[in-house]
Amino acid sequence: MTHLRAVLAAVFMVLFGGDSGHASTVNYALDTVISCCGSGPFGTVTVTEISGGIQIDAQLNQGYLFVHGGQDASFGFTLNGISSVTFQNLSSSWTSVSNNSGNLHLDGAGNFGYGVVAPGNNASQASASSVSFKVLASNLSIANLIGSTGGGVAAIFAADIGKCADGTCASNAFVSNGTGFVVSTGPTATPLPGTLPLLVSGLAGLAALFRSKTRSPRRRSAQFAPA
Repeated sequence: MTHLRAVLAAVFMVLFGGDSGHASTVNYALDTVISCCGSGPFGTVTVTEISGGIQIDAQLNQGYLFVHGGQDASFGFTLNGISSVTFQNLSSSWTSVSNNSGNLHLDGAGNFGYGVVAPGNNASQASASSVSFKVLASNLSIANLIGSTGGGVAAIFAADIGKCADGTCASNAFVSNGTGFVVSTGPTATPLPGTLPLLVSGLAGLAALFRSKTRSPRRRSAQFAPA
């Protein structure tokens, strides 16, 4: 039984203990409409904890592009408890903006502390379907991301996007009234891998079998013990 416990403990550490060298990653769906563009989801934001801060990768679904429609940023977020940050490895032609008092206004999505601006001067100029960058600051982690203020919802991320007229964005033309903000209000659920529940059930069954086998001889010994 001692050997079984050791094996189970080792398996548990592999499955649930994690490796401190592996980065923590959280996904957010851009799926809530503020001023555009029909029904979502419109894309995904992936945030990964890295040495010295976080990596943000935003990818729009096919048929949508980032734009700069005249608001303070094309993509915004807010960090709680962080006084200043450094942007690194920002996608080509994008620029970063910061306002530590949280006054980057992104239309109905509310006010944010930090953002990046897509290439182009107005909503009619299409940009890219993705943007990525590093945000570096002391003690910065995913836990510092908080919702916007002053908008219709508390948005973790807001994106100024356009809906392409041809569905593929080959022409870089948008549908009528097809630009505006969409947001993410929280992380997407991360279900367990399909094989993990089966493995856990199997280990539980193995433990029960070993308990049964180790108890049976004791009962038989008691039956034939001398009076």
